[in-house]
Amino acid sequence: MAARYHAKVTSAARPYTSDFSIEFEAETQRLLRRRFLWFSGILSAFKGAVLVLGVVLLVHGLRTPPPGAEHPPAPEREPLGLALQALSLGVYLTCFWRARRGIDRGEALLRLTYFLVVADGVLSIATPYMGVRPSLGLIGVMLIHFGASCFLPWTPVQAARPLVPLLLVSTLLALSPIDTSDFGTRIEVIALSPLVGAPGLLMCWLRHSQRVKQATFRFLERRYGEVRRELIDARRLHESLFPAPITRGRVRVAYAYAPMQQIGGDFLFVHGEAEDGPLDVVVLDVTGHGIAAALTVNRIWGELQRIYAEQPGVGPGEVMRLLNRYAHLTLARHSVYLTAFCMRVDPAGDRVEYCSAGHPPAFIRAANGTLHELESTTLVLGVCADKDFHPEPGSTRLGAGETVIVYTDGAIEAMGMDGRCMGIDVFRRVLAGMQRPEIGGWPGRVIEAVEHYRDGPPTDDTLVVEVSRPLVAAD
Repeated sequence: MAARYHAKVTSAARPYTSDFSIEFEAETQRLLRRRFLWFSGILSAFKGAVLVLGVVLLVHGLRTPPPGAEHPPAPEREPLGLALQALSLGVYLTCFWRARRGIDRGEALLRLTYFLVVADGVLSIATPYMGVRPSLGLIGVMLIHFGASCFLPWTPVQAARPLVPLLLVSTLLALSPIDTSDFGTRIEVIALSPLVGAPGLLMCWLRHSQRVKQATFRFLERRYGEVRRELIDARRLHESLFPAPITRGRVRVAYAYAPMQQIGGDFLFVHGEAEDGPLDVVVLDVTGHGIAAALTVNRIWGELQRIYAEQPGVGPGEVMRLLNRYAHLTLARHSVYLTAFCMRVDPAGDRVEYCSAGHPPAFIRAANGTLHELESTTLVLGVCADKDFHPEPGSTRLGAGETVIVYTDGAIEAMGMDGRCMGIDVFRRVLAGMQRPEIGGWPGRVIEAVEHYRDGPPTDDTLVVEVSRPLVAAD
């Protein structure tokens, strides 16, 4: 039963999420009970006052004879009219009591609203045929239906349902021998009778549409706040996976990260504890942005933890092979791939071994400002099976005073005012033209240069990593 009621009151909310539909249903049920109590209570008080007034007038008419008469005239229809008023009042009080006690809920309460309008409407239609005055007939039906439509949170379809039996009763009475008017008049009444529901249906349509809009706005506003808070918490947890900058020893690591959204798919992984021993650095860039990319990063982080825990001395080429196997088996089926740059810096031998899987070329900047480019050595991770993947790692010198600058494609894909990407050539000139900052200052300087070049908001995550060999190892 709850499911049927849910489908009825949320027909206009179907384009939205199931959460919205559930909230809208609960709100409608609360509003329906509260509004029905007001509706039935007010009309009960009104009908009670009319009944008392009718009784007073009847008693007064019986006791007061007209001028020139010894006894008051005996009324013929007044007791019947008062009886119908008492019957209508009893119906309203019964419905009010049931709603007040919570006997009828959901679908049952909705049916109770139909019953009340139909019962009052039938009495209004029948009174003219009983000779009771005053009587409103279909005008009374229109008034009671319009009043219910103003109070109750009906949909237009729900508002039309009590009209069907009322119009049927009106038609049967108009065609019966009880109606003494001419046939043409009766046909006109039957043809125009559906118009009595037009004001109520229009009111229901306007009120329901406005209520759905307001509920949607409140839902989206609240959900936006919840999502924003969740994203802030997710970003804090996501960035806790990033390593702390290394500011001691013969190899230093610093980075700057500017995600396009709250969280992104760029990541830095560092392995190595000894200050003077080899240091492994992995820079990743997962396809996509936002939460989906961040969730993928979390999976890759777990895989890297496993690789280096099982093989502490693993080289960059083997790391890439294992990551490609993992990405091909678990991520490629979802069309998720990643580029990566992995290097192992050995300060004792002044060497850096590296492997780049479809990543933008890294740069080694010497102490005199010259740049040495480290090109990609293999394919993007995940695009091919393990047997077709060939890491082909490279090796070069990295002496004291030299710096490796690794970045993700958000830097070189920044769009300038002329509509062109920054590109490798412009990025290379920016690096070559920069005055050498202090150790750890490259990432921030590069991010500032990219933002200065970019016109408009970022279109991708940007991560810049600096791995440097200080001239003096001691702090």
